[in-house]
Amino acid sequence: MDLTALQKCIVLMFSFLYCCVHGANSELQNEIKDPDTLKWPNKEESSRGENILKYPLLPSEFSSEDENRTTSRELESKAWNRSPEDNIEFRESKSQSSTSPNVYFTKVQTKEHVAIHYPNVPSNPNNRLQLDPEDAATLASVIATTSKPSESTNYNFFTDFGDLQKLSHAANNSRNELIKSMEITLDIVKHSFWGDQNVIFSPLSLINILALLMLGAQGRTFNELASVLRLDPLDSTKALKFHQSYQKLRGYLSHKTGKDISIEMANQIFADKHFPLDNAYVKESLEFYDTPVKSYNFGSDGKYFQDQVNQWVRVKTRGKIQSIIDKAPSADTSMALVNAVHFKGNWEIPFLEKITRTASFYVKPNETIDVEMMTNVLTIPYFENDDYQMIAIPYKGNQTGFFACLPKASNGIEGLKQLEKRLSILQPKDLEIRVRQMMLKKVAVKIPKMKIDTDGHMEEILTNMGIPSMFHAQWANFSKISQHDGLFVSAVHHRAMIEVNERGTEAAAVTLGAGDRIIEDPPTPFIANKPFMFFIYHIRAKCILFWGRVTRPEWT
Repeated sequence: MDLTALQKCIVLMFSFLYCCVHGANSELQNEIKDPDTLKWPNKEESSRGENILKYPLLPSEFSSEDENRTTSRELESKAWNRSPEDNIEFRESKSQSSTSPNVYFTKVQTKEHVAIHYPNVPSNPNNRLQLDPEDAATLASVIATTSKPSESTNYNFFTDFGDLQKLSHAANNSRNELIKSMEITLDIVKHSFWGDQNVIFSPLSLINILALLMLGAQGRTFNELASVLRLDPLDSTKALKFHQSYQKLRGYLSHKTGKDISIEMANQIFADKHFPLDNAYVKESLEFYDTPVKSYNFGSDGKYFQDQVNQWVRVKTRGKIQSIIDKAPSADTSMALVNAVHFKGNWEIPFLEKITRTASFYVKPNETIDVEMMTNVLTIPYFENDDYQMIAIPYKGNQTGFFACLPKASNGIEGLKQLEKRLSILQPKDLEIRVRQMMLKKVAVKIPKMKIDTDGHMEEILTNMGIPSMFHAQWANFSKISQHDGLFVSAVHHRAMIEVNERGTEAAAVTLGAGDRIIEDPPTPFIANKPFMFFIYHIRAKCILFWGRVTRPEWT
């Protein structure tokens, strides 16, 4: 290999989100009758309808009296000890989403889970804000290739479920203070131009890959990456604390919680056999990001590498994405960094498939399309102001929700764009406050079945966000990754897919039971028959897993 050659680096991100509409069986639902079978921190506040997101409850926080009550324990055992064979039909019914960078990527998936309980209220003992994450994946990767420099240019290379006790108070503060997914997400929205398109992307995947790049960056490139990740470039200790905090966040999100709950994160570095990586970088990427290194000869083994990665994609996305690499990497490829986040979720209260109906969706005031509209009546967190309605549809697991924001304007896509503009200029704390202000409310939810697939490059967005140097061989400085000159990022490719649908027979029995209990007072309508936006939010970790917009729902 020519040591003076440029080492081109390609960043890829892959995300796969599988949001399922699938509930517990009717026997479990019928057993949950007395709100006192589950403990909450403050019954007076709960009885007044206080915000349930405010009171996360861990099993370790149950009192001795609660632990002696067998009903909730038996329910958890039935729901979380289901065998893989029992889950075959269950899994096939789930909705799915996936985001993915499209060049070279890989993901090592772990089977660990997390669950957090949110309190019930007497008015709705069956509402547990829950998530069953197991079917979403995000993958980010960086690939380095080599190209010869022009002669006229000088190149400078520049846990048990609910086990939050393992996260100390200091670690919690660091995670909340340093990993600002809400802020970074709004920055991406602000610098994006999506026109009339459907969009899905994973901020978590993007943050992971930028953090891996920052780990190996110095000089101007380090300063830009640190600024975008909301760190002080002049405080070197902040970067170390960020890596340590992300290490804890990864461990928390992927910690085992049960068979019905899964948020899985993995990384991989692919390096050319002739391209030496810095030992310290290899060690730290493994320590902080659990990122092993696998070597290839990209010149002679490129086709084999392509086949291996595409096979991995098919397995990890359960066939939803057949391939991510369209052609074998060239001989000048030197490195690929890959991140994957996989999420799978079932609705706590499923939608009843037999009442899904064809309905009109108003893309614009004078343009409608037919969609398959799902319907449910739920007592869920709800917020409303002059601009929009926001609901949080719970998943099993008590820690993550599908937050949908519906503009009140009736001018279709333009109304959505106006809402996105308003939200993008908000302080991140403002949106978090609005999430905390959500109150339990009975809502008649109508939301379309949908499959959204986004495949695009992030170079322009990241440049506009403030990271131009890493895309230029003359400016990039990744000297902590390798001492070879000329390593730079040539592309950041992000692919995302989400599929949302309802479950069939098993879910129908639960839904009918739930419907009988909650149709007492007229519910507040939330009718998503026009463009809207959504995000999948891990409430306790304060982490946005996915963010998207729906302009033309499709179901094929």
